[in-house]
Amino acid sequence: MAFKVGSQVQIALSIKGQADPLTLTAQVARVESFDSYFDIGVAFLDMNDAGKSEFSKTLLKHLGIS
Repeated sequence: MAFKVGSQVQIALSIKGQADPLTLTAQVARVESFDSYFDIGVAFLDMNDAGKSEFSKTLLKHLGIS
């Protein structure tokens, strides 16, 4: 199922060591269709400082940067 550019979505990210997932609102910024899947880019909206910090730390860890 493809999302339309500009539509808003809710994304729940499970973070190791936290009981509850981090739930974020995002806007679809890009959609590319391939043979059997879609590649979707989003821009996160209204993320508070604590959410930005947790998201940044988790992303850097999974990218092997920290």
